[in-house]
Amino acid sequence: MTKLIEMFGAASTVLENIIDNAVESKVHLEADGAYNAMISFDVVFALHLLYEVMGITDMLCQALERKLIDILNAMSFVLSTKVLLRKLREDGWDTFFFEKVMLFCGEHKIEVPEMNAQYKHGKR
Repeated sequence: MTKLIEMFGAASTVLENIIDNAVESKVHLEADGAYNAMISFDVVFALHLLYEVMGITDMLCQALERKLIDILNAMSFVLSTKVLLRKLREDGWDTFFFEKVMLFCGEHKIEVPEMNAQYKHGKR
């Protein structure tokens, strides 16, 4: 998780520097738009989800990259990866995963939407 935090911090610092030091207004506006998108709850949630899924599938990918792996070991890696992904889907949202996202948003002063609010369909 520290890599995610470091990468987020580095990317936001770079964008903030571009915003502060941009000579052309187009560059300033593009960096500002990218920064505002990056510090949204939706992006933070997607980054954390991607980080979790990539962590689960990493062992499978490494095993399949080895050309000498036999089919039984490959099937074992596929099945264990499938179990871990299912566990994340069924059990990992409410406590562990969502708390990480909320904590990250709090640490980086990212606005969190009201999760119990009425959903309104349509344009914002």
